[in-house]
Amino acid sequence: MTVTVTGRGVSPGGIELKRIEDFERYVLGRTDLLRKLAARQARRAELEERELPPVAGLEAHREVVEHAVREAVAIDAQVRARQTPRLPRRSRGEASAVRWEAAIRQQMRLASETREEAGESLTAMVNQLTRLAQATDWAAAGPAAQAAVEEVIRYTVFASQVPSLPAQRAWEHYWSGGAPRGAASPLHEAWLTAWEQWRAERFRD
Repeated sequence: MTVTVTGRGVSPGGIELKRIEDFERYVLGRTDLLRKLAARQARRAELEERELPPVAGLEAHREVVEHAVREAVAIDAQVRARQTPRLPRRSRGEASAVRWEAAIRQQMRLASETREEAGESLTAMVNQLTRLAQATDWAAAGPAAQAAVEEVIRYTVFASQVPSLPAQRAWEHYWSGGAPRGAASPLHEAWLTAWEQWRAERFRD
């Protein structure tokens, strides 16, 4: 029999395999996990029915992106400092869920998408901008970063013919899984090159 063990943040030298004689604590742990997942799902369903404060225009999208980029940059800094990546507690709470729900509703309304489609659109949007902030030294803050955020949001919501259209289409190709993902993949390089060309044309020194 072959056993494959995968893990994150654990040294291979600190792993020991042994036969389990008493499964009770694992069964209890699994039951507790399932209970927590069910409670989380119930809270999500309740949030979908809740009346939220009105959101103007694309502000909900901007708030989701702002927090996501800030968190991604913070995590990247922790990794570089060889620290265990941890999100601030506030990022895992009610406010984060409400922020996402507000953006979902706006995406559904403005882009005429289903809830599932809106979730996929926002996920792709957030991942593009967080990946860009991690891969460059200009996309986390400053004029170019702000312009990139606005163009990605407008493309996500309205499919607008933004100046960064080549980068948007390159990201769609990359994100759709047409080839293996990774920072060294040709699709990733094509996407990043498209953004750098956009920046060179719009923000010449």
